[in-house]
Amino acid sequence: MKNQFFGDVNDFWKYWLLRVLTGSIGPKKDELSLAVCWMLTPDDNKPHGKRTEYLKLPVPNIYSYLDYDLFKYLVELDIVKGKNRDIKNARNIKCLPVTSLVYEEYVPINKYARLEYFNNFFKKTKGFDIVFYDPDIGLNVNSVPYGTKDSSKYLYRYELSGSYSFDHSILLFQHFGMPPGGRDLYIENMAEDLKRSIGIGEIYSFKSAHVVFFLLPQPKHSFLFKEKIEYLRGKWSSQAGSNAIKRH
Repeated sequence: MKNQFFGDVNDFWKYWLLRVLTGSIGPKKDELSLAVCWMLTPDDNKPHGKRTEYLKLPVPNIYSYLDYDLFKYLVELDIVKGKNRDIKNARNIKCLPVTSLVYEEYVPINKYARLEYFNNFFKKTKGFDIVFYDPDIGLNVNSVPYGTKDSSKYLYRYELSGSYSFDHSILLFQHFGMPPGGRDLYIENMAEDLKRSIGIGEIYSFKSAHVVFFLLPQPKHSFLFKEKIEYLRGKWSSQAGSNAIKRH
């Protein structure tokens, strides 16, 4: 995550998804605690994060229909004018539950410093139900070894596996890029890879126009997520298509 990404359209989907999964909006029978690891990296002055035109849409629109409070908050921050592009603005009840633990440290490149970074995060998140990881790109690729340039843009599989072993359900951000075979095949392959890597039986994917989110539920949370996912499915499909949410 970079501060320059805050408030773009991918961010809207992220916060709406987190608000539903935690029980802040939608079905509220069971509220789940949330810890967020932004995996911050420095802004790079590239054009990424510029998809903010949706905030100019007159109300009502698809975004205000999904989450009026979130949409209104992001509009009021004047993000379309380049203002308030700062992840600290996510520390608001209209983005994240007020009880959320938010880890805003920058991800180090040095492998020993990175190990300490995650060990500190794991200690802080003991007892939390859901952990959200927001790397710039997503899960690690073979071409970017651990501890090298650009490694801070990825979450490595052993870090993901370690986090899951602490009894958290995990939500993971993943950028598409231009996968060979298309995005649906990419999602299927990634879901199967995650299931093998973590050793779990089910994963949910939530596809938007530019990114996908993977939910790795703990068995103890699976039944709690079902109603929330059906709520999401009914609304998400109106914007992203009927197969945008899948169980793998």
